[in-house]
Amino acid sequence: MSCTGIAANIAFNCNSTANNAGVEELAVLFRWSDIDQGACTFDSTNPLKLETLVGDSSPLVGYSYTSAFNAIRPNFSKVADGFNPNKYAHVVNLPIYGEDPTTNREIEKLVGDKVVAVVFTNARTVEVFGFWSGLYVTSYTKDFYENEASHQIVLSTPEGVAEPSIPYHYVGSSSPSDDFETLRAEILAYVS
Repeated sequence: MSCTGIAANIAFNCNSTANNAGVEELAVLFRWSDIDQGACTFDSTNPLKLETLVGDSSPLVGYSYTSAFNAIRPNFSKVADGFNPNKYAHVVNLPIYGEDPTTNREIEKLVGDKVVAVVFTNARTVEVFGFWSGLYVTSYTKDFYENEASHQIVLSTPEGVAEPSIPYHYVGSSSPSDDFETLRAEILAYVS
């Protein structure tokens, strides 16, 4: 049996139709350097299922970023590389609505940081972007006459670097689960 070839059928999933497209207007960001990637665990039968998020040296802390208007837009794409078929670029478009010194200062800090982003999809899954390589602010603009004057932030895998897989599905630390509300609560428990 080949480890890299296809090995299962894929059928139409009624729960994954267009009415489930999009994500909630909330993303949780973690400082990439605060996660001990080597100590995090994955499902033994499906390595795309992340079971635990483990802090590097102290309790792991997440930061919530709330948006509006269906504006948070995560995506990923295959990176062409003839030598390694498993390379992906992760992107999270993260518009921030707010104009005050505290918001501006936090965005300025984000611009210089490397993060992992967790989003909650309308299909009721929890997706983790940038786990291995981290996400950087690769674009940041604000036009006071466009996009409701929001801060248009793009977090993405930097050029020349790639994630080894599509975003991970977070399935929980206490016992792997598909219960969306339980998983959402686990991630939000990290928010200070």
